[in-house]
Amino acid sequence: MASTSTSNTGGMSLRGITEGNVNFQITSLEALLNNPIHANKTFIAVEGEKNNGIWASDKQFYSPFFNCDTEVYIFESQGCGNVEKIVKHFNNSSFQGKVIGIRDADFLHITGHTPIPNLFLTDAHDWEIMATQGTDSERKMCAEMSIDYDSTLYNTVMEHLKPLSYIRLYNSMKFSNATGGINFNAVALNNYYFGDTPISTDICLNKIHGNGANSTVTPYHLFTLIFHFSHNNKDSA
Repeated sequence: MASTSTSNTGGMSLRGITEGNVNFQITSLEALLNNPIHANKTFIAVEGEKNNGIWASDKQFYSPFFNCDTEVYIFESQGCGNVEKIVKHFNNSSFQGKVIGIRDADFLHITGHTPIPNLFLTDAHDWEIMATQGTDSERKMCAEMSIDYDSTLYNTVMEHLKPLSYIRLYNSMKFSNATGGINFNAVALNNYYFGDTPISTDICLNKIHGNGANSTVTPYHLFTLIFHFSHNNKDSA
């Protein structure tokens, strides 16, 4: 393997961690951690996945918060399941604490979860939501999109998208590990939400069922969950 970093061992580069599946990543990390050159370095697994050959920007978002020149190396592990698997593996090794993970909380703050040592969750559903919270972030986002700043924009959009949030919550509770359930990747939000009015549950269901929803997901199930959470967890979705 050609080296893409000056810090490597046995031909294994730091950037090479992102290549291959999760088992390859674990083996690569073990090789790097056994090299004295990385004795003082902490490795941080983030979710980042490739979409059409382009890495998601999880690493780009988290990098400014750490000294990535000498103390920390952040790498994309291609999904939250891989982040957890990597952290659990090294929690049970002599390198405990040398490999940590940061993953999107998704709906875990609502549905509950068992904490995993050295695995950190975002305060909000995901890092994108965290990044858009706050006046400065909202102003930058509006400038990037060439729209006028509106202090109510964030809360308005969150309220507009609640029906979709409830459906995604149902999907996460009903299914696990992307087995069955709704294929949200097939549903382009910008095809039916334009920012001016809330999207209805009917519209969400029609779009989802027309683009890869599992046949076992029925409107009745969704409406039951939406009714429950809209009355008992009004501020959670």
